[in-house]
Amino acid sequence: MSGEPGTLPVPALEVLPATATTAAGTRSLVGGGGLVVGVDDAGLPVVLSLFRSEPTAAVCLGGLGLVQRLVLRAMALGAVVSIESDRPSAWTALVRLAAADGQVVVVPHDRGRQAPAGDEQPGTPGRPRLLVLDGDAAAAGDSRRAGRWSAVLTCVDSTHEWGRGALGSADVVVSRPLSRTEARQLARVLNLDETLLRSTGRDDALLLASRAGVVQVQHRVTGVEQWLVGAATGRG
Repeated sequence: MSGEPGTLPVPALEVLPATATTAAGTRSLVGGGGLVVGVDDAGLPVVLSLFRSEPTAAVCLGGLGLVQRLVLRAMALGAVVSIESDRPSAWTALVRLAAADGQVVVVPHDRGRQAPAGDEQPGTPGRPRLLVLDGDAAAAGDSRRAGRWSAVLTCVDSTHEWGRGALGSADVVVSRPLSRTEARQLARVLNLDETLLRSTGRDDALLLASRAGVVQVQHRVTGVEQWLVGAATGRG
């Protein structure tokens, strides 16, 4: 791990320890970011500042279940979520069970690209915006940017050639444990020492990676998340 525990050394995108109250507040509005992704070696919650006063480009490398848990946690921050997916039916249960007041909208990926540029609309500290791109075209480098207090989260299933465009342009990558080959490939994309991306052997580990460094955290799934989307952090 690079840097101090719980801190990702990215000037504009930092990971900070959270209080127990913040971690437990599944519906608390935490203006300005505060997405809890896991705990550090000391057991303290680690928070990713996904929503900032400038746009954020994030990539999730970890399968549908992990992406959907990140979406649920963004919703807990009050985020309005738009999802463009090649597999819209895979999001049906989450939208039906978790969405309220139009907080989540899912459209087929091709239709989303033809729609007005909603991903450019700004959010606010108390009502940020999240655009989720869940499709091969997006992962291959379909560049989409957000406005202020907004983020674009691109879903990537592997580090293979077709997904490297999204990985290379990301401010932060949230990743499941990587194989040795995948660690080498991602390290090459982010210009990192591949040993920083090697798996710790824990199935519940997540990597938070940027060109500035890597933080490894333990990803704890809540009961609600397990009920809605399952517990696996892998490709499922």
